[in-house]
Amino acid sequence: MERSIFSMISYSRSVSVAGSILGTLNTWYDRVQERRRLNELEPHMLKDIGLQSWQIREIAAKPFWRA
Repeated sequence: MERSIFSMISYSRSVSVAGSILGTLNTWYDRVQERRRLNELEPHMLKDIGLQSWQIREIAAKPFWRA
């Protein structure tokens, strides 16, 4: 069965969109995990990375879709 050029382009766009969506979801998941880990750090660890607890609270309070 032969595909038309239009169906191949449509399929290619669908794959591209799906890949983009999965990439975005992965980024959001990574942000949630990173913010949870930062929020669990002890004060001496925060000092080691040059952050204060109020900064971590601000970062952790951000919605996952905001960088």
